[in-house]
Amino acid sequence: MRQYKYQFFAVLLLAFWLLHPVTTVANQVEPAPKILSVTTRVNSKPAPIINHWVTLEKGGGKLEIQVEADNTEQVLFWIIPTGSQTWKYRRLIGVDSDGRDGFTLEWKYQDRIYQDHIKIEALGPDGETSFLFNVRTPR
Repeated sequence: MRQYKYQFFAVLLLAFWLLHPVTTVANQVEPAPKILSVTTRVNSKPAPIINHWVTLEKGGGKLEIQVEADNTEQVLFWIIPTGSQTWKYRRLIGVDSDGRDGFTLEWKYQDRIYQDHIKIEALGPDGETSFLFNVRTPR
């Protein structure tokens, strides 16, 4: 009798396993976004980021930002005044959702004195990352 109980239990376990296969799917997490490089141009001339600063030309113009990023679906470009607790004064100046040729922004800036942060946010399926640099105009 006892032997039949174990056999019955083994058959029941085998039937359950066959009817409900256990599939272990590895928790596949997408790699987090990663900003590989950021290059800038002012009025179509190279304007390298030096010590986290880019100098804009007086009188207004165009700042071009080229971002190379992996595992990224969308890039947001923000301008934020310098100072403490200024995030609430940020302004979205561009969005790029087509990274086939890199993520780019062409921002036409006004004729004013700048001393601001530019924040680049790379958004992906599993997180976000950011890069921050500053812009200024000569006095």
